[in-house]
Amino acid sequence: MDCYKYMSLPISIIPNKIIQQYQLQTLATDNGWVYMEIRKGMYGLKQAQNIANQQLTKHLAKYRYHPTPCTPELWRHNQCNVTCTLVIDNFGVKYIDQANAQHLVQALVDQYTVSTDWTGSLYCGLTIKWTYP
Repeated sequence: MDCYKYMSLPISIIPNKIIQQYQLQTLATDNGWVYMEIRKGMYGLKQAQNIANQQLTKHLAKYRYHPTPCTPELWRHNQCNVTCTLVIDNFGVKYIDQANAQHLVQALVDQYTVSTDWTGSLYCGLTIKWTYP
């Protein structure tokens, strides 16, 4: 069973274009409020991060990626040697073979808009310079 969230807004703060597009005037209460049901994530909703994480976890499970038990936002694949972490909208991926990493990319492309940086030079807005001993 889905657990939806509910909120209300005064119709006076909603742009006219949105009011007309969704015919909100007919839905407003006598005192000028519009009540809505939130079924997915919504910017500013404190539960948005948890909702997005649950959706991502469910989606990645179809491709046999599972969260690690002790580290939040860290997933591993059952068979491929791929570990990935998510921070906001940035994935960092540890892999040995690029074909295995491509498996993760394909899993994400199936549900999300994805861009890749195979150099690994930028993660979470940080420029990363790789040095090897």
